[in-house]
Amino acid sequence: MPPSSSSITESEGEVEEEALYLVIQRISGGRLLVDEDNDTWINLHNQPGLVNYVAFGRRKAGSRSIHTNGSRNTLTSSSSEEEEGKSSSAATPVSPLTKDRMMKAAKSLLTCKLATASGWHADHSDAESLVTLSSTTVASVVTIPQASLVGKCIPGDKYMKYHHQLDKDRSEELYGQWVSILHHEALKLINPKKYDDKNKRGMEKYLRRAE
Repeated sequence: MPPSSSSITESEGEVEEEALYLVIQRISGGRLLVDEDNDTWINLHNQPGLVNYVAFGRRKAGSRSIHTNGSRNTLTSSSSEEEEGKSSSAATPVSPLTKDRMMKAAKSLLTCKLATASGWHADHSDAESLVTLSSTTVASVVTIPQASLVGKCIPGDKYMKYHHQLDKDRSEELYGQWVSILHHEALKLINPKKYDDKNKRGMEKYLRRAE
């Protein structure tokens, strides 16, 4: 499919905050290795959908942009410090990534026309949301942690630098929240009645089964 690109930039205040970084890739099917030691795979045969590669980092004031390029979509942020490859001060207060912000991102992922049931059309006329796609077929959404999204390789360096990556414990906490929010929002948008029923009985049992 011929690449097409666009960007939206939003100015922000002089505050450092935790940020969710996503790269979205559409798929028509596939298989995912979930346990290399035991050679355990999940098959997504004829299950079109989206793969979302996710990372959690910090960003300084500057610009926030959403870029689309062909079948890949990226949320990025930039600042003068990031461009120079410098790390921010550990003493700098960091505004936490809120559940509300992650819910908005999850809704965008599920309702934006990013997926397709078959091949790609040059005019994007085949594009549809995961919510719409799931009404006609079994759709998939796969979440994969990808730390390199917040890494940077400066020309001349031999290794990636992760100055703006959150620490392991915080990243694991936010990753668990992101997966849970995706489950909740997908069920709420795709099957509202079932979501209401699950809410009455609690979501924990459902989420364990879904994982």
